[in-house]
Amino acid sequence: MNNLKGQQLIEYLNYLSQMLLEYRDKLNFNRSTTFGMEIEFENAKYNEIQKKLENIDDWQIIDDISVTKRIGITKYGGEVTSPICDDSKDTWNELKEICNILKKNNASCTNRTGGHVHVGIQEFKNNYESYRNFLILYAVYEPIIYRFLAGENSKLRSNASRYAKPFAYKILVEKNNIINFNCLDDVRNFIYRNNDRKGYGLNFANINLTNMHKEKNTIEFRSPNGTVEEVIWQNNVNFIIKLINYCSSNNFDYEFLLDKFNKIHSNNINIETYELMNIKEALELSNLLFDNQLDKDYFLRQYFKDFDLKTEQKRFIK
Repeated sequence: MNNLKGQQLIEYLNYLSQMLLEYRDKLNFNRSTTFGMEIEFENAKYNEIQKKLENIDDWQIIDDISVTKRIGITKYGGEVTSPICDDSKDTWNELKEICNILKKNNASCTNRTGGHVHVGIQEFKNNYESYRNFLILYAVYEPIIYRFLAGENSKLRSNASRYAKPFAYKILVEKNNIINFNCLDDVRNFIYRNNDRKGYGLNFANINLTNMHKEKNTIEFRSPNGTVEEVIWQNNVNFIIKLINYCSSNNFDYEFLLDKFNKIHSNNINIETYELMNIKEALELSNLLFDNQLDKDYFLRQYFKDFDLKTEQKRFIK
């Protein structure tokens, strides 16, 4: 599909422009894969959301300094955090219920709200090469990743420049170290040197390579825009996990990606340009990560969003 050109490419883009994303019961990755979600919201009354969550096991609401505020004695806005999740019908039913509660209580997502995703590091299989592959691929495609994770919006939230700065810069500073990883100690040292919990699009602060079974031993993706649309949440989780799985697979195209990695320069990193569309790179990434057409279509539909940006921003969600 990444070889589409001319009329074939136009026809495929036209097909995508009419596609509606449907909510799925299952994404078909390993049940041993674990992940968590942090749903930031504004405007809805904190106590009302808290009451509604009492009937949903282990989902919690907490204050968040960037979105929680008081007007008189009433508190508004917060962050709903999930329990440790897996790819099951129960997980997706609960997520949908949470999003419906937020929508019914007038929760909104703004330039201040994020939608963070945590993934258990067992996906890296305790292999230094998986971490190396991940850092290389992430740096190469960070602009594509950011635009996709903007969800139903074409613009990144303004707070991203403060709380989710491009991590590719940190990777490029350590380019030679990363290429020459040869054991987990090299990964551990990289994490120690780049352990900024809240400032960048990737957060490695929760990773403990000594105790792989430690609870909440995760890598955090902080770049996603906030959303109360369950379809976007599901699509984000699917993309992130398939990306990590690819970096741990025997199909990882190391020579191809290393060549692209060596051509990146830090002066090319500018979050303001991450909103721009790059059809070639998006097609290329989808072809690397996904082994089925449905996942590719879902990824590209959300990446391209509405081609005419004057149209309704959420019309690609069923």
